[in-house]
Amino acid sequence: MSKSRIPHKLLQAAAAGLSAGGAVLAAQSRERKLRGLDEKKYSPPGAIVNVNGRKMHVRTVGSGANTVVMLPGLGTDGPCLDFYSLAELFASRGMRAIIPEPFGYGFSDDTNEPRSALNIINEIRCALSAVSIDPPYCLLGHSVSGFYIRIWAHKYPDEVSALIAEDISLPEQIDAEGIMNVVLDLEFQLAPAIRFLDSLGMSRAVGSLQRRFSCRDGSPDKGEASGKDQEVLQYLARRQLFSKAICGEYRHFRENAAATEAAGLPDQPILVLVATGKGSASQLKFKNGFSWLDAHHKLAEKAKYGRAVEIPGAHYLHASHAELIADETADFLDTYL
Repeated sequence: MSKSRIPHKLLQAAAAGLSAGGAVLAAQSRERKLRGLDEKKYSPPGAIVNVNGRKMHVRTVGSGANTVVMLPGLGTDGPCLDFYSLAELFASRGMRAIIPEPFGYGFSDDTNEPRSALNIINEIRCALSAVSIDPPYCLLGHSVSGFYIRIWAHKYPDEVSALIAEDISLPEQIDAEGIMNVVLDLEFQLAPAIRFLDSLGMSRAVGSLQRRFSCRDGSPDKGEASGKDQEVLQYLARRQLFSKAICGEYRHFRENAAATEAAGLPDQPILVLVATGKGSASQLKFKNGFSWLDAHHKLAEKAKYGRAVEIPGAHYLHASHAELIADETADFLDTYL
């Protein structure tokens, strides 16, 4: 009887599979080593505190009478560096700036806890208590954090002295389809595939690609930072590449928008900073006639104590117009507090 033979193509396929598997294992091993070196090389500039059994990073700048708590936009790689230039300017104007990095951001741990606005708010409140930063707070919220500062002001009014709304998300935008929504949807729809590639040891290449095409134009991680800070931001981008918390926050966007609408207008003074420059949402056309610029002006007009300021920049105003924001904030707080 003739001996059975394994088809040549099958042998080639098996060899290719073994080779690919070996390459993946090698890439994963290399990535683990590099991440270990990164952890030793880059250390958080602020305090690490325990919040519900996880580590949260809180950076403090200055020691003024008014405390400004700075909350980041969705997916900001490293809020402790992203906000730092503005925080220094606040400090130079007699304010104390606090930059808590929510779970899933910067040097903080990730989490599977639902990203409801109240969960996020209460975690940050615990962190502030852990570093002995007592209220009242002036809450600065960028982008999606506009939901959180308004809900915080409604839920815990005695803790909030004023609100600084930096090109914030608004409940009214939910049904206003436009290019901004399309870009965000695409980015987060790709998250599972990107996380899978990350698991194969390709986070450095994937992180670079994600940062290049991210919608976060104008932030320091898009070239505004330099030297060591830029290097650290690249590390944090890899560390929190589509973290579970950030993806969960995106999934809770509509829920948190509804909670903001239910909270109503703030009783506290609110400074509304709206971006009007190239690439800003103010220049976009939405299908149902929604106007980003008009909606922000209406928020200031309808609030008990409100002021709106148009700034000719893109969405990350604190990256390009920090001096103006610091001046406007100082003047606003001197007027109302």
